[in-house]
Formats: sequence, structure tokens, C-alpha cells
Amino acid sequence: MSINASGYPGMTPPLLIADPSPRDVELSRQLEQTLRDHDLFETEEEAQTRHMVLARLDSIVKQWVIQVLTAKNEMPPDTEPGGKVFTFGSYRLGVHGRGADIDTLCIAPRGVTRDDFFQSLVELLREQSETSELTPVTGAFTPIITLKFSGVDIDLLFAELPGVLSVSENLNVMDNAILRNCDMATVRSVNGSRVANYILQLVPDRDNFRMALRAIKLWANNRGVYSNKLGFLGGIAWAILVARTCQLYPKSSASTIVARFFRVFHNWSWPTPVWLKAMEEDRSLALPNWNPVINASDARHLMPIITPAYPSMNSTHNVSMSTLRVMTEEFARGMQVTLDIEVGKVGWPVLFEKNNFFTRYKTYIQISARTEENQDEHRQWEGFVESKLRMFLQWLESAPGVDYVHPYPKTFSQTDTTESGQPVYLTIFYFGMMFKKQEGTDPRVIELGNIVRDFREAIKNQNASFVNNPRVDLVVLPMKRPQLPENVFEGGVRPAPTKRPKKDKNAPATSAPAGTVAAAPSTSAAQSIAPSTAPSASAPAVAPAKRKIEEIDAEDAALHESLYGAPVPAHSNGNGFDAHVPPAESQASKKSRTDDSGDELRETNELESSSAPADEAASGTNTLAAVAKRGAIRMKLTK
Repeated sequence: MSINASGYPGMTPPLLIADPSPRDVELSRQLEQTLRDHDLFETEEEAQTRHMVLARLDSIVKQWVIQVLTAKNEMPPDTEPGGKVFTFGSYRLGVHGRGADIDTLCIAPRGVTRDDFFQSLVELLREQSETSELTPVTGAFTPIITLKFSGVDIDLLFAELPGVLSVSENLNVMDNAILRNCDMATVRSVNGSRVANYILQLVPDRDNFRMALRAIKLWANNRGVYSNKLGFLGGIAWAILVARTCQLYPKSSASTIVARFFRVFHNWSWPTPVWLKAMEEDRSLALPNWNPVINASDARHLMPIITPAYPSMNSTHNVSMSTLRVMTEEFARGMQVTLDIEVGKVGWPVLFEKNNFFTRYKTYIQISARTEENQDEHRQWEGFVESKLRMFLQWLESAPGVDYVHPYPKTFSQTDTTESGQPVYLTIFYFGMMFKKQEGTDPRVIELGNIVRDFREAIKNQNASFVNNPRVDLVVLPMKRPQLPENVFEGGVRPAPTKRPKKDKNAPATSAPAGTVAAAPSTSAAQSIAPSTAPSASAPAVAPAKRKIEEIDAEDAALHESLYGAPVPAHSNGNGFDAHVPPAESQASKKSRTDDSGDELRETNELESSSAPADEAASGTNTLAAVAKRGAIRMKLTK
């Protein structure tokens, strides 16, 4: 474990070592109550159900291992072969919510293979009365079985340990030796449990870490930035970012950790990687660590967040230019809101307000995975389509005229019927489209039809079971905001359109842009470790906010020097990270890409007659043939 010179875990010394103030303690109490109001903590009865489900799965795995080895005549002499189910992810970290799935790992001894896992174990699980919605996903980057067991969602990974004859109850997964002779799919599976264990070892206060992580997970879900598959961050990446914040503020309260989380990562110099500990090397195993110096693919990663277990991997290789931009803007919002919370202007519920995805953009793309008759087949089809959406997003964001593409992480499911009465299962995904601001007045046509056709063909051709399957279909439709179906809006009610008042260009500015903090006077980094003091009764009302900004700016200066080994550049306007913020995140560029911004952006997105009518787009039931008949999808923007 990496211990720095100050005696705390982490690659660098802490920025602030001070006990929480009474105000910090009160804010943490309010934060916990807000999380409870969101019903994030499971009941004792639900916890007992999870324990029983895990014990039952562990028993089934042990029974299955014996069956497999007996059939192969490979039972070890004089010992039980064992087999064990480990947990990882949110459940292992202790931050799972009500109804959340449990990430599990099935570890088996030598002789029990992945083929056995997807064949005989799948059949054994199907035989259990507690099992439902079982779906094996053999082609995933990390192969997985998903199922419900006694109503609890389970994600089950597999690892065969070639060097182990018997998997005992006290197997130490933290020992690098268990990875010997394992393939990379197995290494990735085992590292799920190893990474979770390391994170718990590397945070200075587990209770504060857990409370802060619960808050960040709720925020990420509500703000639409929680999805590893679509290029945002998954649970383990958010956990590493919160753990790193805990290392920088080891004695701070949960409320302070949440606030500093946004301050640190809004200003982070991506693609500078985030580490919790020094990277390990094990020459006896020679497994590949993440290394952008020698690996070209690693060097292309935009937002590296590195796992602490050997071999170290980037947990965010899916992040794209578009999703990084969306997350950066959400970090900025979170920073401003938490600053307002600290000075008493707003409460914690404001931080967790849901985003305005379906009113934010003028143009959307609707992707519908459609299956007739067979619901189990639909689960496989929708999972496969979802796994390819990131590829589609990258193709779209590279198209001329496209500024960025915002994928919506949540799906919409519905069931329809054919004319013959057969059930039709639909899973619908949405992308929000932002186009570059056009100079001049001539209309511009952005051609996306070829990208859509290539995506449909790639989807069908990349999985043999779907190539000539008449029951599965994929429908991709562009639509303007008024064409969106009502079920995408909160409560199924479309918001009433509102008109923005025109800006008076001659009026003086009265406030800083959203997501920004006014520059404060330069303060020495040494002040960052001083506890905050309460304002005097005679201080003006604005003083607490100004004083808080000054304290945070001092911490930023210390953070800059700690992480980059250099003081704040003279041209950074007192903000410890200004010099490292990507150019794309300047205020000018933010203004140019913000939709519905009144006079700043007057373009109108008009779908030509080749696109779907409003009623067809909203229904999501068009066939591929109908879409192809309408021809290329063209989007005309007129300034």
C-alpha cells in the first residue's frame, strides 16, 4: 500500500489535514438525510435476503464444480475441489442501494473451464426455481451471466485458476500468484474483487468514503453520467475518484469530500491519470500494465482512471470526446452547487436534481432494438446493441458539422404486438445531437445516412446468431424535440414550451456564468491546512462566500503543486488549474455549444422530408425496410 511522507495513503501528501468544523458536521448530517430521502439504504430484511442469495449461489457453485470434475474424471485426490463466490463492486464496497444488483465472481479450480461455466452451470442455474431472466453473454469484453435469483439481480463472472487444485474458503485473492497462467479475461474477472479490496485499504476513513460515494453515485445517476458502456464512468471509476479525494482530504467530513470532489476533478488536467497507489510490477507474471508510453492504444485514452490492483488497467477506456465534455460540464455545475451549499444558499437536493436531457437539445437520434416472439432472445439482442452504441457514438461525433453527441444512459422498454398477435419487445436508446455553430447564412446539410446504414449493417454482421434472424430488427430514427414520445419525460408529461426573454446586449453583466467562480485574491498554499472560521456577526452577508472561495483557491494552489510539482503559473488568475483546463472548456466554447441559448445560438434543426413523421418516430415500431425506403437521413441547419 502506498503511504506518503505524511503517513496517509496516497501518491501525494494530503492537501488538508484538519478536523471537521461544526458546520461541516451539520452539512454531513444533512447530506445523509438527503440520501435517506432518496431511499438509498436497504432494510435489514433486504440485507438478509442478499446474504441468503449469496450463500445459495456459493452452494450451487460448489455442487457444480464437483459435477464437472467427476464427469471429466479429474477430481483431486484426498481433498474437496471447492469453488467459491466472491463479491465486488458496490456490494463489496458497502455502497449498494435498494434493488441494486450484486457483482459476483465464481472462482473454480483447474479443470473447470469457461465453456463449462456457460454450458453446464447455465443449465444448473436454469433448473433452480429461484432463477429467472438468465442471460449468458459470452462475447462480452469480460464474459458474464446475468440473472435474477430470488428476485435479486446478479452479475456473475468466472475465473478458472490453472495453478490451483482446490479453491478453499480462505483463498487469498490479493496474492498475485493466483493470476499465474490465467488468460486476460480471467485476470479482468479476478481483478474486480482485488480492486474493490484495494480501494477499501487505500481510503483513510471508510465511513466517510462510503457516504461520499453514495452521494456521487446518486449525482452521477441523476445527471446522466453513470454508464461505462456508453462512454461515461462505471461504478469502479467513480469509486476511485472519490477514494482519491479522500486521500487528499483524509480527516474531512463526507460533505467536504463531496464538495472537494467536484473542485478537484472539474480542474483536473486530463489526460493526466488518476492513481491511488504506485503501480506494481511482477516480472514472474509479466502481465501488461497500463502504459501510455509504450502502448499506442493506452496513449489514446482521454480520461485515464487507473485501477490499483496488479496488473493496473484503465477503468475508463470507453470515454469519448463527447462524454468527457458532458462530464466536464457536470463537474462544473457540481462545483458551483456545492459551493452554494457550503455558504447556505441552497440545500443538497439541488445537487441531485435530474438533468434536462430531453429538453436540452433540438435534435435527437432514437435507436430501437426490436425482437418478435422471444423475450430471452430480446435480452441478448438489446445487450448486443447496447454494447455497440459507443462505436456508433464515435462515428457520429467524427462526422463533419457535429460538435458532440450526448448518449442517454437509461433505456425505455415497451411491449407491442404484431398483426398476428405475436408479442414484440422494444428497448429504446437516445442520443442528443449538438451541431457546430455555422458562420454565415447559407443552409448547411449534414449527411448522417451513411453512418446510420453502416451501423445497422455492422450490428447485424458482427454476431452470427443475428445475421439472418428475421425476428430481430434495429430501427434508427432522427427526430426533433417535438417528435419525442411523451414517455421519455418525467411522469410521462411533456413540459410546456417556454420562451426565453431576449438578452439586452447593452445591459451590464450581473453575475458570473454558471459553473464558474469569481477569481479571489491570491492566498498562500499554507493556509489550506487551516480550519475554517465562522464569520463574525458584523461581517457583510457576502463575506462567508468570499472567504470560502479564498480558502478553496488556497487548497487548489497546494493541489496544483502537489500533483504537478510546480507552483501555480502566473497567468492562471489565481486558480490552481486554469493553465491545465483543456481549451475546449473555455467559456467561449461552452457558449457556442449550449443549446437553447437565446441569441447566442439561433440555428434551427430541420429534418428534411426523408426523415420519419412525428407519429412514426414516436412509436418506434418502424421496420428497417421502411427506414431504408425513406432514403438518407439529412439534417439541415439554418442560421
